[in-house]
Amino acid sequence: MAPPPPGATSVTCSYCRTVSSIQEAQRPNHPPAQASAQPAAAVRPAAAGKAVAIGVSMFVLMSVVITAMIAKQGAVGGLGGATQWNAGSPPIFIDINGDRALDLVGRVRTFAGGDIVPGLAAFDGATGERLWVQPGLSAIAGEADTRIGVVGEHALYADESGLLRAFALKDGAPRWSIQLGERAAELCVADGAVVIHTADGQRRAVAASDGAAAPADPDGACINASAAPDAALLTTWRGASSVPASWGERPEAAAVVGLKVEGMDAATRLTHGDLTLVLGTKQPGSRLPMVAALAGDAVVWSGLVPASEPLKAAAQAPQVAAIDERAIYLAYELADGSAWRLTAFSRDGARLWEAPIPESDNGDPNFIAPAGDRLYVAQWTYLHAFDRAGAHLHTIGRWR
Repeated sequence: MAPPPPGATSVTCSYCRTVSSIQEAQRPNHPPAQASAQPAAAVRPAAAGKAVAIGVSMFVLMSVVITAMIAKQGAVGGLGGATQWNAGSPPIFIDINGDRALDLVGRVRTFAGGDIVPGLAAFDGATGERLWVQPGLSAIAGEADTRIGVVGEHALYADESGLLRAFALKDGAPRWSIQLGERAAELCVADGAVVIHTADGQRRAVAASDGAAAPADPDGACINASAAPDAALLTTWRGASSVPASWGERPEAAAVVGLKVEGMDAATRLTHGDLTLVLGTKQPGSRLPMVAALAGDAVVWSGLVPASEPLKAAAQAPQVAAIDERAIYLAYELADGSAWRLTAFSRDGARLWEAPIPESDNGDPNFIAPAGDRLYVAQWTYLHAFDRAGAHLHTIGRWR
């Protein structure tokens, strides 16, 4: 972190975003040349003992207060009870508890003392409450080589050592584990079996019930066990190895070379069904985030992404977006870096609503994901849930 400039009153950590005040050095009560010549008064033993007693009492009191504050946050022993959502990983949407609302399974990070512990957890989609967690499934350094999935009544976690583990989807209880002998590149399902594509190009299948070997058609089709929702998504992952292709695909800039949209410098495009969305910035003039919709090669509608005070928006095209059969969802950042905002349009271009993304001064969004009656935005250590009218419902995970 670079040293603060002269005169700064605070400094922000570039990693954890903690803001610390800078206190100016205090001058002595009087200049050294005018210091009193009287000798310092001797401290009598009784007074010294009283001072020590007061100091100890204050220390104990502060310790009790701090411990109570940490315990209230569920974080005794470092951040022990805290659960952070891993925003670099997509959730799997599935009804776990039978309430007909889509619940979530995904990667999380918990803490043991000062150590980050990657794991797998499930959350109630209606309330955001954690249903279960299995911590300590991999090392933080190997997290990018892990794969997750859901097949039948089991949640799967393949770690960086080639160990594939299955947990009961309902309560997270361990069910079985097998050693693959190679890292998993993809987990999918075919005819009810778990099909594992390994990093060396091999393919094998095991029964979802117990992990026993099952027949595997080397050329057979299978469905990704952590498939994205039925939506077109623009994410920030850019094809990260740990993210299924349906989540991590990002349209290449070459896709908009030669594409002309009046009043816009096109940056990327996103297609869902018969609707193609073009994202870019206003041109000429201030580089404000813009969106346009195409039917074939014809522009159907276009406009600025911000609902109000567009000149306060950062000068960049939208970085995350989603289109499904209901609507279009986009996020944009404020120019001062203080927050991100989420905005929605109907497919025919009518603005529906705009809302602030909570805690969005702590990192940029990774994706927007429509799922059932919910809309999820992943960012930093949070997964924010909104309803389809833009009301914030709850947040899964926290920073500290």
